[in-house]
Parts: sequence; structure tokens; C-alpha cells
Amino acid sequence: MKNTLEEYPREGNQYEEIKSYLWSHGASSEAIESFKEGWLEYLKQYPGRIQPHAWCSKCGEKLDVEDSILAWCPALQELFVVDAKCLSGYMLDEMVSRPLSGITHVELEDLVEKDDVSEYEFDGLVESLKLWGVMPVTIKGCVYFIMSEENKEIKIGFTVGPVEKRLSSLQTAHPYKLQLLGTIPGTTEDEKSLHEQFANIRLQGEWFKPHVDLLAFVAVIFKGQSGTII
Repeated sequence: MKNTLEEYPREGNQYEEIKSYLWSHGASSEAIESFKEGWLEYLKQYPGRIQPHAWCSKCGEKLDVEDSILAWCPALQELFVVDAKCLSGYMLDEMVSRPLSGITHVELEDLVEKDDVSEYEFDGLVESLKLWGVMPVTIKGCVYFIMSEENKEIKIGFTVGPVEKRLSSLQTAHPYKLQLLGTIPGTTEDEKSLHEQFANIRLQGEWFKPHVDLLAFVAVIFKGQSGTII
């Protein structure tokens, strides 16, 4: 039997290549998750050591970023990363596309707000772009807290654009009036840390129960800010 250590891609410096090796050798989902977290930390510490690449959503092949296309279908609320050849194979009438190279977090947020792309798809793409070295791990902006006035549920989210714009977009898709409780300067990592801190009261996605611990946290950090109602 061939030694699996001999098969390990020692020269590989791409997340998807190493993840594929781990999956093929029976790594658990927990092990893959630990590897992902370690990889993100590595990229944060040494951002210049990884040559950015993308992976095709259709054929799974590695792509040069300059040859990669970000495509989305508003009707399906899905995002795809492809090259020109694979894009032609989707045959979806409402498919929209743009070059992946140079994409920013603000532009991706606009897809959610203007093109009805789901936040789940958005979060998945941003994570992939970070893992591929296409987008920096640490993105600065603000963490916001928005409350539904009907049931008092609270959304903890992140944006690099005007939070009022984000609120307006969320309100369009929400049946009840939403209120901005406040914002704090931060990064996507700060947002993730808060999600982990209140994981036991998470409802779905970025929405959390109005538990006393979360309400107390919000009341403390936004004490004195006008418009805050808890």
C-alpha cells in the first residue's frame, strides 16, 4: 500500500488542493473546519505567500483570477465562479456576469442589495475568496445591530458601505419595521466573534433571540446613542 504521506501535496500552496487531499483520505468535517480556520489565520499573518487562484463552480478546475468570471442568476439567488467556457454551459437566460479580478466587498454587498442574491451565497463566496487569496482575510468596516420592532429579534451583521443603505435593503425583504440600534467599527472577524459569543441564542443566519445577555450587551455598548431602544 502506498504511503499516504508520499501522496501529500507537499508543494501545494492552495487551500482547495489540500482540502481535496484531506477529504480523499477520510478527514472528518471537524478536521476540515480546523484546517480552514488555520488556513485563514495563516493568510492573515502571511498574505503575500499565496498566489491567488479561483476554482470553477461547474468543473472544479483551478482558474487564474484574471480569467475568472463572477456570475449570478437573480431568479435562483445563486453565485458562480467560472471561466468563459463553463459560463456558456449554464444556459440560464437571466445570468449576469462580471470579471472576478478586482472585485471588492462593497460590490459584493451590492449584489445582495440590488440583484436579490441571497446572503447565504454572499457569505459563502466571501469566505471562498478569502481562502483562495483573492480577497484579504481582514476587511474593515462596521458591525451593526438591527432590531425587528415586531419580535425584537436582533441581527448582527457587517458592512463596509453606509449602514443606512444596508438597513434599507434589509427592510425591503423584511415584513416588520427594522430599527438600527447602532454600529461599532470592526472587521468581518469581529462580526464572527460576536456570532460565536451569542451562538447559543442564534435563530438563523445573523439573527439572534432578544435574550437578556444580548440586550445587556447592546445596551452597554450603545449607551447614550440617540435612537437606541431596547
